[in-house]
Amino acid sequence: MLSREALRQAAHSVPAVLVDSTQLLELLDAVDQVKTKTKAAKSARETNPDDERCARWLFGVLVSAAPQSREPNYTTWANDVRLMRERDGRTHRQICELFQWAHSDRFWTRNIHCPKTLRDKWGRLAQQRDGTVASVLRTVPALGKAGAATAQNAARWLEEHGNAA
Repeated sequence: MLSREALRQAAHSVPAVLVDSTQLLELLDAVDQVKTKTKAAKSARETNPDDERCARWLFGVLVSAAPQSREPNYTTWANDVRLMRERDGRTHRQICELFQWAHSDRFWTRNIHCPKTLRDKWGRLAQQRDGTVASVLRTVPALGKAGAATAQNAARWLEEHGNAA
């Protein structure tokens, strides 16, 4: 096969009508091989059905908080879920739990509208969620076993209902 430099020189010195058809076919085959490799690399990064299922569930949470929300591009959302799963090491459950917690918080429900934003703000959200649980546990009076049970019940209630008190 000819190098690019040889092809350039040939293009300048030989009229376009005299290009060898076998060389042209070789070039087209080489281009097809590059396209096939690129498609194979992209298909390795495709989302799985669970990513899209998770994205659809997240939209359900969003709609329950803001019924006027328009349906998203689920392919984009599923890709953001995939990135959280593959690059950030999150599980679908963790993603859903944090998104749901964000939509139980007055501030975050207005600011987290898609998986991309959830991914961007993950650290801050998780810190606030965990800090809220810890602050509830600290405010429960120390009453021995009864206080510990009350603290556990408060934490459980907070996990189930968020800050909707």
